[in-house]
This record gives sequence, C-alpha cells and structure tokens, in this order.
Amino acid sequence: MTPLLPALLPMLLAGCGELSHECGDASDLPAVPSFDAEAILPLYNDANPFVQLIGDSPTVHADSDAMIEGLLSQFQAQGMGVASTEWTVPIVVADASTDTFPVQLNARWAPFNTLLDVPIPAWSRPDPVADGHLTIIDPAAGLEYDLWQFCFDGENASASWGNIVALDGPGIFPQGLSARGSGFALPNGVIWPQELQAGRIEHALVFSYDNTRSGGPVSPATESDATGSGSNTIPEGARLQLDPALDVTTLGLDPWQVTVAVAMQEYGMILGDDGGGITLYAVHPQSWPEGEAVYDGLLPANTPFALFPDTFPIGSFRVLDFGDQNPDASEDAEITFSDRFE
Repeated sequence: MTPLLPALLPMLLAGCGELSHECGDASDLPAVPSFDAEAILPLYNDANPFVQLIGDSPTVHADSDAMIEGLLSQFQAQGMGVASTEWTVPIVVADASTDTFPVQLNARWAPFNTLLDVPIPAWSRPDPVADGHLTIIDPAAGLEYDLWQFCFDGENASASWGNIVALDGPGIFPQGLSARGSGFALPNGVIWPQELQAGRIEHALVFSYDNTRSGGPVSPATESDATGSGSNTIPEGARLQLDPALDVTTLGLDPWQVTVAVAMQEYGMILGDDGGGITLYAVHPQSWPEGEAVYDGLLPANTPFALFPDTFPIGSFRVLDFGDQNPDASEDAEITFSDRFE
C-alpha cells in the first residue's frame, strides 16, 4: 500500500468547513524566543480526559468490530500519520508585558464579531496552511486562547473563530464553540518533542478521521463536525485502544512509532475531528526558535507527515464503550467568557 495521506491535505480541516485562509505579510514579525514547554505543562487539571489511563479490562463497545473495520478500510486506503509541520498547532506563551489586541472574528456562523483583549506575543504566527491554528497560553491569567484561521501582522489581528478556555479546568470547551471540531482545547492530545525524546507519552492522543458518525458527539466531546452514518462510523469523543497485549517492540517500528503505540495502549486515542485519513498531531515546530530542528532524530525529516508502516496493526484497535450521542450539542452551544466578546 502507498499511503495517500499527504495528497489529502486540503481535507484535513479542524472544525468548520471553510478553507479560505489568506494573511498579509508577516515576515517582519520578530523571531520566536526560547520556549520552555515544561514551564507550562501540564496545561489542565486532573479531570482532563486525555490524562486518564484506560486501566485493566475496560468495557468494549458492542459495535467495536464494525467501527474498527471502517478504521482499517481507511488505513488501507489513506494511511496513518503524525502531522508535524503542517495542519497542526503552534503554541506561544504570553506574559504580563504582552500587548493585547482585539481579534476580529470572520466566520459566517460566528455568534460574535470580536474577541477582546487577547494577549498576542509579537512573534505569533499561525500554522501557515488553511486551518491557520494558533494557541496562546497566558499562565498569569490562567487562560488559553484557541484561534482558527488566525492572521496577525503585528498591529491587526483576525481569525475565523477564537475562544477562551481556563487552564485550571479539564481542557474542554463545556458548550462547544471551540477551534477543534469536538470541543477539545487545541493542545489536548498533541505530541511534544520532549515526549518523543524521553520515549514516553503520558496522555491519550487526539486524532482526526474521515469516517465520523453524524448525530452529535459522545462524552467527553461537546460538539461535533462529523458527517457519516452507519455502524462502521465512529462518533467524535470516542476513545480507541490498541490491544495492550501486543508487544509493539517486536513489530519493526521506529522508536517514535513505538512511543506512540505504547501511548495508544495505555491511554488510547480520542476522536477529535473529521478529516482526511487517520491523523495524529505533534506540536508545530515553529513554536520553538530552532524550528523543524526541534524534531531532529525524533520524527522523519523533510515531510509534513510522519507515516506509520502499512503493516501497523490497525485491526488490533478496539473502541471503548461510550454513552449516547448528543444530537442537540450545537443547540446547546454557549460562550463561557462572554464578557470578552462583542
């Protein structure tokens, strides 16, 4: 099988089905300073579902086999990979000296026109492809700003959508309206370079997938952009687990693939978006001054997607039991920090 995932980049949208993302020249923005991720991690509290170990003998969903058949079919057609230099999330950190800006909100469906007083570090650059994601962490205020299709030229800021989540909460937008299709805060489930360096990921992984089940999310997701139907589809919010009895060190995998596979066994991966192929995410390297070199020796070089081999045991996943879908999630949508919008 030849993975087709890189050819499907235009399909890997996080949320809202609008591809247009054109920004002005940001080449004059200052260089990215040193970034100590350990100083801000963990981002959320212990109720964050991504840090929950699966444990022994979890209940498997009655339709797990059918859902995994759909997963296997998509894997055989399109592959599975980790997005690293495109279609993922850059993260910047604000401090007390960071200037604040209003962010104009341009999505047709946006319930507000402006997100107010956003602390935007001068070097803030979104992912340069269509999703244009950016996360801004403000540790002093205890807030995170997730932005979709963001643009900033040093003076003016806009986005198709943006929202705020508290860092001392579970990392989920409680009534949806997030910058990801499922209501999860953008950094949830992403892979950090220091995790690959240590060979250990202690959280579930977020993934996107094109065979998602319409009809609303399942907990812990709070919204859904799913589009499919049938017993082989998976609702957003569902957690999948790679068979923990597998010895993944015997599968001929690269070190980073072993690290990811073990996390899939211990914590699983949670469906967070509708998108082409089976896609996991690493923190965008433009979050660091060294850029793509931050993944040197950790992920394959010169590719936006680090692909798994076509022998990876996708058929050994299982879908853990989940509750009822919430078909009214979009009607329940509500802004938590409403005083910051106009």
